[in-house]
Parts: sequence; structure tokens; C-alpha cells
Amino acid sequence: MKKHTFLVLIPCILFSCARQVLKEKELPEGKQKILVRSHGDTTSYLFEFRDTVQRRDFLDTFEVFVQEYPFGTIRTDTIDNYVRISVRSEEKKPRAEDTVALSPVQQAIFEESLIETAQDTIDTIVPPAGGSASLYYHRSTIDPHIITLLGASPSPAIHYARPEDTARSVQTVAIQQAAPNRIRLTLNPALKNGKSEQVSAFDIVDAWNTFIKMRPAEGKALFRYVKGIPGLIRGEEAIVPGIQTLDDRSIMIHLSQPDSTATDRLTCPFLFPPALKCGPYYLTGTRNNILSSAANMHYLAGRPYLDNISIRLGGDTNPFLGYSMRHYDIITLYKSKDIAYARSKLLDNSKLVRGWDDLYFIALAHESEEVRKFLVSLIDPEKILRNFVQAEGHVIHALEDTVSGAETPSPSGLPRAPFIGSPLSIVFNSGDPLSLRLAEKLLADITHLGLPCRLDGRDGTDYEKAMAVSDYSLAVGWVPERIRENDGEKLRAAAIWFNDILNEQQRIAEYRELPLFSITHYLLCKKNIDFYQNSLAGAYHTAEE
Repeated sequence: MKKHTFLVLIPCILFSCARQVLKEKELPEGKQKILVRSHGDTTSYLFEFRDTVQRRDFLDTFEVFVQEYPFGTIRTDTIDNYVRISVRSEEKKPRAEDTVALSPVQQAIFEESLIETAQDTIDTIVPPAGGSASLYYHRSTIDPHIITLLGASPSPAIHYARPEDTARSVQTVAIQQAAPNRIRLTLNPALKNGKSEQVSAFDIVDAWNTFIKMRPAEGKALFRYVKGIPGLIRGEEAIVPGIQTLDDRSIMIHLSQPDSTATDRLTCPFLFPPALKCGPYYLTGTRNNILSSAANMHYLAGRPYLDNISIRLGGDTNPFLGYSMRHYDIITLYKSKDIAYARSKLLDNSKLVRGWDDLYFIALAHESEEVRKFLVSLIDPEKILRNFVQAEGHVIHALEDTVSGAETPSPSGLPRAPFIGSPLSIVFNSGDPLSLRLAEKLLADITHLGLPCRLDGRDGTDYEKAMAVSDYSLAVGWVPERIRENDGEKLRAAAIWFNDILNEQQRIAEYRELPLFSITHYLLCKKNIDFYQNSLAGAYHTAEE
């Protein structure tokens, strides 16, 4: 009989229990069973119903209670006394980890992920402006999270509220499908960069040419089917002939074939790369892997709250030391042991904020489906996550769909190894520590069977060159969780890793994609730092020092 469940997590601030307590309450016939689990300062209640009707009756009663209860004002900043209730959808199959209460974040700040897209806010105050912060980011590249600080998309991800704000257009550029093979971009006349300079169409096209050469995979994802893009990536063109300036405010993009998704591809913050200085913060200097940036007073969605933010991109073998010496105000964490250490040792003057989830996967580009199928059969995402990665997360069966994603076919028993001529190559981004660990694990599993294989760690530009031309047998990749509701991110993933195959179930069935797991990232930060609208780009100083 199908089971219907309802999960309630109640973090109790006033007391905690060091040992986990588990008990099941047996109720009279016709009533639901209740599984109670206590761990640390969290108590979980898992209700089991006999059928869908009983489950819906319970939810209807609960909804009436929520609507009538006299709650206080809801805020998304620090919440010290709260109850979080999670309702699993009827169609979603319970995962084993859903029934286990993970250790809660002490002094929990945000239970939900940082949202880096436009949203309705329930913040009740306008954060103060001023101050600076330094961020240690564990990756050594400007990725989809960091670009929200330094880049700009057609519509801003966050509006920096001000009491004196007046109605105005915050769009950086208007995008119009002028014809099946042409796209017209018209710049907002008010668009200026952080140095108070007017930004022209010529500036943007020049920045795009440089960006595509430095970030060929991201450039391919943005400008897929634009005339001349393949030649520029291969070094055969100096500029992109398919991108033309009409005047100081207008750009025409010519496609080599009709593409109904072309405008969706251009919604990414990489459309205005950091070199244009049009993001919430703009670069004022770069030294080694440290980016210095200042608030862009001309950002169309409002001035960000910090005056300056310094970003160190990877390279620190002991960021906790730098944090304790106040070299960093914010550091990103994903390893279970680091998160546990922060929870137990560093929360007297700090807080731990749940940040975002990144979805890891393996892309397979070997021409032989037999070889791809064999390689997929060697990989056990659950064992890798539990025994090797040792990070907070859960196994996934698809990148784009949390419910109906097709599980990767896995033959019973180990199939016979096919003939493999030249050595297999495992390409990974050397600037991402987790990608390195995954690649090392893949190498160990493949060479254990006596198959020729080699690791090929590449930095940001070289990694993207390999992705742009599918120069690998296996590649380790990851995408932000927002791919599940963002069409632009889905197009980006297909263009970079999967040879433009948009149908994810097809990619999985053909053994071109192997979803692995979702990894949760946390921000350890000083107590006087908060995040407006739960956004990294909304960081600000509170009155508490």
C-alpha cells in the first residue's frame, strides 16, 4: 500500500539533547502513525497516513490552524525562536535522508537557500549602507554564484531598497527577437558603470569578444548559433562577425540558424561580464587571486549596501586560520567536518548560514555508447558521497527535475569491459576542490580494472576550452540548483556539457549524463553581517558589532 507522509521539523532553541531519541507512537485504528526523532535541538515528526484522503484532511486542518494562529512579524534575517515545517509533495518518493533529522544550524539564520533571482521580499527593514567585508570563496574561478556580485543580467537579481527610491526602469538592456535569425539589444540610456562612465554598445561588444576568448564555454552558452562564435573559440576569428553595433545604444545579433531559445540564453549575469563594471560591485583591482571591488553607485537596481567587498578565490589551505585572524568576514564551507567544526567551535562571535546547493554530475563524451554505458556502471554516487566526498548533501537522479527524473540505468553486476584503444581522459576544473576529489575517485575505480586512464586537471580557461569542443572522455561538472526552475541555466548546461541535447532524459538514457548528488554550501560569517533578501549580493552590516 502506498504510504503518504508529512514531515515536521521543530528546532527548539531553549534546550538541546546530545543523544538522538527515536520512538514510534502507536495510535488507535484509523489514526495516523507518528515517528518522533530528536537530535540536538531539533525534533522531527513524521506522520504516516493510510491513504491520500486522510493526508489531505490533515493538511486542510493544519492550513486553517496556520491562517488563524496569531504569529508575530515574519522576517528573513536572524530568527532565534522559530518552527520550520516541511511538507513533502504527494508525488515525491521519500528518500532515506528525508527521515533523518540532520544536525541543525546553531543560531539558525536562513533555513532556506540563498535566492539569487528576483523575488518578493518580506523584509521589514531597509538595511543600512556602509562598511566593507572580505569573502573567502573555495573555488578559484568566477562562477554562477560570484558573478551575481560582479556581473549584470538584463533584469537585476536583487533590488536594493531605499526609502527615497522612485519608480524607474532597472533593466540594463531590452532584448527583442527582431526576426527568426536576428536579436536586437537596446541599452538603457541610464546605464553607467561603477566609474560613472556611460556604457556604449561598442564597449559591450568589445567586452564580449574578450570574454568569449577567456571563457569559451560560457561564451558558447550565451551566444549559441551566433555567426562566427565557433571560429572565435578556435582562434580563427579576431571578432565575432555575427555581432554588430547599430549605434551607440543598439546591438544586432545574427544567428546562423533560427533559435527560439536565444533570448533565454542571454538572461545570465555573464551577459555583462566583470570587465564592464556594471554589476552591483565593480572591480577596482586584482592581485593574484584576490579581487577588490567597490559598490556601484550607478547600479540600476540601487546602490548595494556594502561600500567594498574583497573576494579571495581559492588557494587558502586553512581558511579557518584566516577567519580567526579577521582576514575574512565570510568563508564558504561544504565539507562535513568543516561544518561540524564551525558549529561546535566558532559560533560565539559568528553564525552559520545555509547558503545554496550545487548539483554535481559526470558528463560523458566518448563516441562509443558501449564505453559510456560501462563507465556509468562503475560509478556509485551514494558510496562516493558517503565514503569519499563526505559533504552534506543527497544523491540525485536528475539535474532539472526533482520528481520525475529518470533514474540512470544501472545493469546488474559488472558488465564486461569493452575494448578501449587510447587512454580515457577525465577532465575537471582544477579550481574546484570537490571536482578534484571526484576525478581522483573516478581514476582509481577505472584503473583498478586495468583500463588506461589519465587525469586532466585544467584551470578555468583551459577547462572551458575542453568543454566547448567536447575534448574529454569523462568530465566532472556542477550547476547551481536554480537550474530546476531557470530555463537559461538549462540551456547553459546543455550547451557546455551535453552537445546541445536539451532533453535530459535522453542524455541519461544515452549515458551522456550521470547525475551524482546535491552538495549544500554554508557561509560562516561574523555576527554583524546579514544578507538582504537572502542574497549573497545583499550582504550588509547590522548595528551589532
